Amino acid sequence: MNYQQFASDLPISGTDIVTSPEELEERMRGLGVNHYVRQLSRRQFRGDLAALSTEQADFAADRYSTASVFRLESPPEKVCLLFPRSAGEPIRALGTEVTRRNLVLLPAASGIDLWGPNLAGSEAIVISQERFVELIGVLWPDVQPPEVAVVVEGDPTSLDTIRGKVLEILAHPECVPDQGFVSNVFATVFDWLDEGLGYGESDRLPDARSCRRVAERAQAYIETHYRESIRLQDLCLAAEVSARTLQRCFRHCFDLSVTEYLKAVRFDAARRALAATHSAEQSVAQIALDHGFTHLGRFSVEFKQRFGIPAYSLLAERRPASAATTGIG
Repeated sequence: MNYQQFASDLPISGTDIVTSPEELEERMRGLGVNHYVRQLSRRQFRGDLAALSTEQADFAADRYSTASVFRLESPPEKVCLLFPRSAGEPIRALGTEVTRRNLVLLPAASGIDLWGPNLAGSEAIVISQERFVELIGVLWPDVQPPEVAVVVEGDPTSLDTIRGKVLEILAHPECVPDQGFVSNVFATVFDWLDEGLGYGESDRLPDARSCRRVAERAQAYIETHYRESIRLQDLCLAAEVSARTLQRCFRHCFDLSVTEYLKAVRFDAARRALAATHSAEQSVAQIALDHGFTHLGRFSVEFKQRFGIPAYSLLAERRPASAATTGIG
């Protein structure tokens, strides 16, 4: 694999190219991150960097052509979740080989040295320390957040899903992710951390009645608030349990994740609204927005995949009675 192939998954628009370690360090300082680079191999340095800052989190992805040592320091009030990747030799950190099975958790005001081979890179999510502590408190009330960098190992398929979500956000900077979408990304990350760090409860589910009660509380909250931006902690508070228990009870009762169920409710409600509306009254875009969807392109694609017909066709099938009788249109 050459460098062009390795970096081809970065978005074409909005990706900066740097040609020296100093240029990369300056670019990272502009994002509020101390990132020191020492080049190891004798070849032209090349780096590609895409980044997007939102109110809820910062998202970034980078690719490098040249073997280097990287010193990464998290800002004083930010926590960095780093998802390293390489095309061949593994990255090394804290005396550990870091592969696509690993996440590097970098608490606020902490640092880590990473050795990267030729063709290495990462995806990253940076959130505020306050938000991180809040999530830890909701998900794992008895756990103290780590104070030093840790390398966590777990299911690589789930990590690839998170990487994909970060790249999707970076590919569409014009569509700033809504609170619900980012909350779902966080939920996926923290669920993965739960498995890797063993923060959650034991493998034993609550008894059947308690499990059903938890799932039904979350279901009722979704049915009432699906038009709004729903965060994982909102559901945890409604169900009065941690995220781990909520997810397991919900899947046990409905054979769906909370996110899958929320999406199904929104799509069903949007389909019913489309079928009850003609194009002179409302647009597909407005109906999608009214039912909790903020990425209209993704809504159209997923609607057709789910129901086998494009969303606009439901509006087109319903014409005003006057038009049908007079032959207009």
